[in-house]
Amino acid sequence: ERLVAYELGHRWQARPELSFDTALFYNRYSNLGTAETGAAFLEATPAPAHFTVPLVQANLGHGETYGAEISGRWQATERWRVTASYAQLVVQIHNRPGSTDAGLTTEGSSPRNQATLRSAWDLPRGFAFDTTVRYVDNVRSLQVPAYLTLDARLAWRPRPNLEFSIVGQNLLDRAHPEFRPQTIATERTEVERSVYGKVTYKF
Repeated sequence: ERLVAYELGHRWQARPELSFDTALFYNRYSNLGTAETGAAFLEATPAPAHFTVPLVQANLGHGETYGAEISGRWQATERWRVTASYAQLVVQIHNRPGSTDAGLTTEGSSPRNQATLRSAWDLPRGFAFDTTVRYVDNVRSLQVPAYLTLDARLAWRPRPNLEFSIVGQNLLDRAHPEFRPQTIATERTEVERSVYGKVTYKF
């Protein structure tokens, strides 16, 4: 398998407290691995007699992925920071003429659009409050719908090397699907709402 990747990035410091990053990418793939169907043949063992259709490893796939990533950072105040990002991914994978691999195409197995908004707020007396809102587009081939999540974290640092925190994840839904295996048809992975505490000590 071969990959030729092209990337172009740019950073713009619009103001001392405001900056933007942009990245464009184009990836070209060749000789992607495929599983080709061989000629069927009859076998007597193990009984009963049956036909076997072999799969032969080959490299008859090719394609490209391209897209863009845009992010911004705003230092709203001395204690409050906001960051936002957006990414788009386009996947186009094809079989060469004559290929019999029906499972190579992965155009619908990755979300096309993703966006994230984060807020980090340093509070007085060693407290901090962070939130993250994340949007992920649907994944067609895995039958995973688009979803929106919210994570929040409240932390207290009484000393520079000691921190207590409580974190809530996926607070907008009781559960939502994010992935489903393609090779073996099993149930979709459901990510549940969760809340946990954490103690960090550095030495």
